[in-house]
Amino acid sequence: MAELKDVVSSEHDENVQSIDISDVGPNLKKLDTVDPEISYHVTSKTYLVLLVMGLAWSTCTLGNIGPSTTYTYCVTELGGKTKESWIPNAGLFPLIGLQPIWGSLADRFGKKWFIVAGGLFGIVGNVVAGTAKNIETVIGGQALNGIGSSLLLLVIPASMEIVTAETRAYAQGCTGLFNGVMAIVGLLTAGAFAKISISGWRWVYYFDAIFYGVSALLVMIVYNPPPTLLRCENSIDSQIRSVDYFGILLLLCGVVGIITSLTWGGNAYPWTSAQVLAMLILGGFLLMGFGLYEAYGRADGLIDHRFLESRNLLVILSVAFVDGMLLYGVNAFFPVEASAIFTGDPVKVNAYLLPLNILVLLGITASSMILGKTKHYRITLATSVFLIALFLGLLALVTPSRVAMTLVFTGFIGFGVGVTTVIPVVIMSYSVPPYIIGTAGTILASTRALGGTVGITIFSSIYANQMSKNLPTGVAKAVVTAGLPTASVSQFLGALLNSVGEVTAVPGVSPEIIGTAVIAIKNISAQSFRYVWITNMVIGLVTTFLCLFLQPVRDKMTVHIESALEDGKFRKKQLQHDF
Repeated sequence: MAELKDVVSSEHDENVQSIDISDVGPNLKKLDTVDPEISYHVTSKTYLVLLVMGLAWSTCTLGNIGPSTTYTYCVTELGGKTKESWIPNAGLFPLIGLQPIWGSLADRFGKKWFIVAGGLFGIVGNVVAGTAKNIETVIGGQALNGIGSSLLLLVIPASMEIVTAETRAYAQGCTGLFNGVMAIVGLLTAGAFAKISISGWRWVYYFDAIFYGVSALLVMIVYNPPPTLLRCENSIDSQIRSVDYFGILLLLCGVVGIITSLTWGGNAYPWTSAQVLAMLILGGFLLMGFGLYEAYGRADGLIDHRFLESRNLLVILSVAFVDGMLLYGVNAFFPVEASAIFTGDPVKVNAYLLPLNILVLLGITASSMILGKTKHYRITLATSVFLIALFLGLLALVTPSRVAMTLVFTGFIGFGVGVTTVIPVVIMSYSVPPYIIGTAGTILASTRALGGTVGITIFSSIYANQMSKNLPTGVAKAVVTAGLPTASVSQFLGALLNSVGEVTAVPGVSPEIIGTAVIAIKNISAQSFRYVWITNMVIGLVTTFLCLFLQPVRDKMTVHIESALEDGKFRKKQLQHDF
């Protein structure tokens, strides 16, 4: 990455006394006056912090990939099949409901110790899950891991603050590349651990615990930012009073209702059951109440009205929601499809995701360079989302014999994902006042995770409906054609699909008939996934259209720096609260 060298402001005409948080914006403009006498040079100190932040971000990625790709092995050992969907979803509760809260608090009190606390939560959560004797304990550990990740992800907005505004794309590219590399490591290690033994899934959690601990320790050592602007200009009492407690309560209760209903639906209870409908309706009303309260009840709440000074924020949030549906959808369902139609080897299944993850690195590099150099992004973002949509749709062509085609398609999807990893986050930072980047960034991440949860639920329902409709009849037709007596079909299907009795004990069965049934299952699985990928494609095309409404940000890509880490006059003034 090229050296980041910019000129920043350091001269101000007057000292600012304690003021209300809503009045901070006008005073911030004093920081944007360029003084040619003073240069802000980024050295190895800042580069090191960016790498550590990349490690922390990648730790959250490991915490998501490992359990999500190995929880079926956990259920095999501990039981609790009806509760297995809670293992990945327990970590999503905090990511959706808590991140905006941490962002709001961190903008007021500073991000460092929130990030360190996230590492500690992650250590405890992974140890609890890794040593669990029952599925409920694993779910509890995953909830703690989710809290840890929701705190640790504050490194993303923090990385935007320690470089100048015009070089944020490079900072996001640096941390994103580190995260992308570790995602590949996580895929391979998770598969390898799962293959070791029936308890190999436990080592996924132990492995993650190490990274949470190392990340927290390194952040504590190398990341020493000056106090935030809000912390400098307001007393602790006024900051505590300014927290949007009622908005937080509405958001948390609404998220709990929605996620619980989506997790229960089709698993613990039917979608039409009173339990699912009650939680869904309650959660929906609470989130609607949250939106109305933030719009009309409070101007400086979690959804600060200064966010709406540019239409970019609402458009970016819409893009993030749908992008989350696409990203979480492909990460959740492609491994399932690969294991269903290609191989049951967990290492090979995760290896099939390598083209996607390797091309993510290229997308991150290209998008950060394009945005940083040209200061334009709309066409790049729209094109990348279109690529994701196109190749998700083309995955509908996948069959058990088309492995190479599959890897090419997922590679192009990965390139698009790399672009959407960088551009929305950076553009969001230009769409809000710089002293509340943390709140905006965490709302973006929360929206993306919520989109992912909704998407996975929709896609799961589509796949399950197609399989339940086509699998029994499709397999029956195939085995009868292969020579199985019609009278034996019911017993054969019960043994093969529901593990009722031994397949080999069915009258008239032969190895050839069993092989025919296995091939039929693979083909029907591939056909069922077609509807998932086509739905993803349609959603992606809608997102492409939304991207066209984004506004330019060139005038926001200035030499302003929010949190100077390098020693010098500007950092000295920030440390002395000379705003």
